[in-house]
Amino acid sequence: QRQALLSQANGIAQQMQNYNAQLQTYSGGIEQGISSTITQVNTLTSGIAKLNQQIAAGLASTGQTPNQLMDQRDQMLDQLSQYVSVNTATQADGSLNVYVGTGQPLVIGATSQQLQATPNQYNASESQVSIVGGGGKTTDITSTITGGQLGGLLAVRDQVLRPAENTLGQFSVGLATLVNQSQGAGVD
Repeated sequence: QRQALLSQANGIAQQMQNYNAQLQTYSGGIEQGISSTITQVNTLTSGIAKLNQQIAAGLASTGQTPNQLMDQRDQMLDQLSQYVSVNTATQADGSLNVYVGTGQPLVIGATSQQLQATPNQYNASESQVSIVGGGGKTTDITSTITGGQLGGLLAVRDQVLRPAENTLGQFSVGLATLVNQSQGAGVD
């Protein structure tokens, strides 16, 4: 009986390792998605800032609204909102400020701030989303990111993958404890 138990436990342990490997693969894909989404967000916010500068300069020099530039900026803003939920505020000079999360500025006039994937201080295999401020100082804004592709990736990681990994780990520990107790009792 002991050999049968050990054989079954080994089979279950192998299955658990397979599940863990699958979860790690999914997790790696999520982390790559977070990184590439941040790159897209940064490209778009830089473009919006450049258009803001051109719009403000055009409006100041001619007094006319540069509609074509504003349309381009609106298209970029639409693309940006597919990656992350944003709020905007139009300024008197025609520029558009863009905010993410709970009001962290991504674009203020002709200046854009960059997002950066930084290692999570508690789990280096996970990225947190940080905004890079003055002097290169990063501030973690992961918990404030909602909506869009980035918000979805973070939600899947935090609400699906992480709990699945924890449950798998708890099950594995419980199984190992039962097998060890059975062996310690000397049951054949």
